[in-house]
Amino acid sequence: MMRHSLRAVIVMLVVLHGVADGGSVVAATAVQQSGSDLFQQALLKERADGKLEEAIAIYRRVLDAAPDDRTLAAQALVRIGACYEKLGMPEAREAYEQLLREYGDQSELVAEARTRLAALTQSAGATTTADVGMVARRVWAGREVNVTGTVTPDGRYLSFVDFSTGGDIAVRDLTTGENRRLTGTAGPGYALGSAISPDGQQIAYVWWDFTSEPPFADLRVASVTPAGDLVKPRVLYRNEDVYSIQPRDWSPDGKLVLATFTRNDRTTQIVLISTTDGSVLVLKTLDWRLPVKMSFSPDGQYIVYDFPTTEDAPERDIFVLAADGSREVTLVQHPANDWVLGWAPDGNQILFASDRTGSTDAWVVSVAEGRPQGSPRLIKANIGNVRPLGLTRNGSFYYGVQRGTRCVCRHTRSGHRRESRPTGADRAVHRRKLWTRLVARRPIPRIRLAAGSRSLHRV
Repeated sequence: MMRHSLRAVIVMLVVLHGVADGGSVVAATAVQQSGSDLFQQALLKERADGKLEEAIAIYRRVLDAAPDDRTLAAQALVRIGACYEKLGMPEAREAYEQLLREYGDQSELVAEARTRLAALTQSAGATTTADVGMVARRVWAGREVNVTGTVTPDGRYLSFVDFSTGGDIAVRDLTTGENRRLTGTAGPGYALGSAISPDGQQIAYVWWDFTSEPPFADLRVASVTPAGDLVKPRVLYRNEDVYSIQPRDWSPDGKLVLATFTRNDRTTQIVLISTTDGSVLVLKTLDWRLPVKMSFSPDGQYIVYDFPTTEDAPERDIFVLAADGSREVTLVQHPANDWVLGWAPDGNQILFASDRTGSTDAWVVSVAEGRPQGSPRLIKANIGNVRPLGLTRNGSFYYGVQRGTRCVCRHTRSGHRRESRPTGADRAVHRRKLWTRLVARRPIPRIRLAAGSRSLHRV
């Protein structure tokens, strides 16, 4: 039997925020701004708003506005390089090299540029073999694109939520480009996260139900039917003590749904739910936080997931849990932030993301019988802020990429204002407070889609 390992084929969703249709990234101004003013404006775009493309454009204006202020110009080039690194784009190297060529008298900034160039060179050297032959192809574009689902093992179908109807569950044929809405139940609620079965015939999804008081989520299963045929989904699991359910994966035999519960007592759980009778096996109880990604091994014997190691920091390690809950092994332990991307189809490697080099890169670690074998290996540098959608049987990896970050927003009677995103210990406290408010207050607010251009690519 042919064994497939990871290959350098990637599908990614790119979401561009904050650029209005037909508009330019940076509006022209009738008032001449100083280089320092522009630099502060660019910093705000980069760090507070997370609009990296707009920040780069303003930093470039700094170079034109302050040609005699060499320190400020060199600082602008450093920031340009940093923005391009966050976007995973090769122009980062060009910005740092320009600084070295033209601003050699700025010793501290030159040293910083050389450090970043060395890190980029190291990453590129480690991934030369893996990057050979990589190509990119867009497979989906439009406002309806979202990354709330998973891809089938054959790479043909992707489950998603059709927000154009208010939140119905749908499936996209990635070979023909056809979208099929499966349910017609949006209205007093909406679908959210979903996971498609290994045979592509069923989708497990969470449904936020607003017909009850207070609202809460249940887990439903919908059959994938021919175009034009709507189905009546069945409720697989419903428990008012469980505030939220997130389906993460299906067992390879299709008999179990791997999910996480968020309970009213502020704990979360990793569970297996029978697709036959809805019975639940609790594998592990956690605190108030959730894994980013969970995945079955191809043989169904193990589950890989990520989780923060301390309550006051966002950095995660990666663990392998036996599918019967009998034992757990630490797979990746590192001070950096590491999170799961998926389990390779040969069962011998686990793909994960890490920011240990200063950028977000793709790594693999070999595994046997649920235990790590050797050290992780870097296979692709600068993959960006990824949302994994699944690995196919031939080793292709599908994932979403969001360029830029969303701000934390608060709506007031007088309008809408932005707040900076908390980090570190503040972020952990912020999330706990937010979770407490949601549990205490319920109902869940309705989803509003942000304007922007979205597309799905194969690399």
